[in-house]
Amino acid sequence: MGSGSQTIASDLIGHITKDQQTQWQSGSPADWAKETFALSKDDAYGQLPATNARGSFRLTDDYVTTATNDVRIQRSKAGVRLAMILNQALHKQ
Repeated sequence: MGSGSQTIASDLIGHITKDQQTQWQSGSPADWAKETFALSKDDAYGQLPATNARGSFRLTDDYVTTATNDVRIQRSKAGVRLAMILNQALHKQ
């Protein structure tokens, strides 16, 4: 975990609002899984272009932009949720 990971973490933390933090902490892990499944169904798989003659995909710039954005948000949500779970577990001791 070098300065690259610290830079990424700082960047992610700097873009999370208190409202997002509160919203992302609500629900249960089952709710979070359903949310992620819906996102992957709609964006990751639902937006794939048709395959070419060789059976591979040529991803559009819009697809890559959406996917990159989705990953950034999901990674932020995961960090907020993991922090909440760890804080709850550590406070129970």
